[in-house]
Amino acid sequence: MSNLLTEEQVIEITDLKKPTYQAKKLAELGYVVLGFSARGRVRALAEHPAEARVKGSTEPAVRLNLP
Repeated sequence: MSNLLTEEQVIEITDLKKPTYQAKKLAELGYVVLGFSARGRVRALAEHPAEARVKGSTEPAVRLNLP
């Protein structure tokens, strides 16, 4: 997926090397952390929810009605 942070970007943003600490720091910063890859690397969305291009949508929010 191209909209995920690369390993280098995660290290640059968090300034940490251990994946569990990276995931915790990214979550604290507001990034959407999806979990870990099979190799133990953090998987997080590259777009921060506070970015203008994410917030700039004029369409109403989508709500899922899950059982």
